[in-house]
Amino acid sequence: MSSINIPNHTDKVLDRLLAYLGMDTRKRSVVLRIALAKGINSGEEYTLPYFDDTSGREVPMTAVCPSNLRIYFFQSIKQKHGRNFEENEINKLVRKYLIYGVAIMEEELNKLDDLDNYLQFLIEKHQNEFTELSNRNNIKEILGY
Repeated sequence: MSSINIPNHTDKVLDRLLAYLGMDTRKRSVVLRIALAKGINSGEEYTLPYFDDTSGREVPMTAVCPSNLRIYFFQSIKQKHGRNFEENEINKLVRKYLIYGVAIMEEELNKLDDLDNYLQFLIEKHQNEFTELSNRNNIKEILGY
């Protein structure tokens, strides 16, 4: 598996999200996975002016989709589109949904008051999805906690 380029704007937003969540750069992959999941699960299609893939930070695909989660993310994308994809198509879709997810997270963050905690916001927003103990444990495992 190769790597993907994320636009400079997306990379700057990731830095802001890391700072807001109180995470150091070693946890960047956690935020990338959250963003990818949010992008895949989004019902909207975003039109982003910074979707150019010729510049930006190169991110190894293993940081976004580590081996234990690769099948989960790939199957989610296939299910969303209702068809199978070649490896190069999957890489493009992972990139697309990652960028969308970061845009969604930025939008959510911009709506919060300074006193609000984004991690708490995510938990409350997706509370129904995490009600079962097994789901909570799965989320902790995915995020590496």
